[in-house]
Amino acid sequence: LGTVQEAVRRIIHSLNYSPEIREVAMVGGEATITGGAGVIPLGGVALDRATFRELQQDARWLVHAAGWAHGDAGNAITIALRYEHDTPGTFTTLGSLVVAAGAAYTKQKLGPFDVFGTGGVPAGETIPIITLTATMSAGAGAVRIWNVWLRLLAGEQ
Repeated sequence: LGTVQEAVRRIIHSLNYSPEIREVAMVGGEATITGGAGVIPLGGVALDRATFRELQQDARWLVHAAGWAHGDAGNAITIALRYEHDTPGTFTTLGSLVVAAGAAYTKQKLGPFDVFGTGGVPAGETIPIITLTATMSAGAGAVRIWNVWLRLLAGEQ
């Protein structure tokens, strides 16, 4: 097992480099998505990185999302995770998926996407904001019970 000092070093290393996982509920009930209405924000998360850095150095953030979605009989729905910049109305899409036309709900997932490894996302941002959005070109669809997870990884992982 080694010395006490080696054991303490292994414990501290394990704590420093274990991923921190944060879940955020975006859509609890059902949200209707109307075609032609543009991008509809479904919720978001804004975090002060300085607070998380007290817990763990956040060299990488991986973002995941999952929930239910459906388009209508003839129109697909697009679900996306976006990074919102300091300038209102400007964003970078981290990733998206298209749910095929159909009136029945299907379980969907997005990610993982490396937030600060995505082109256009500033690596030194103090308050990153990530939003979940939906859009349809026509018709009407819906989403329900969507969650987003942030996995914070230290630099050595």
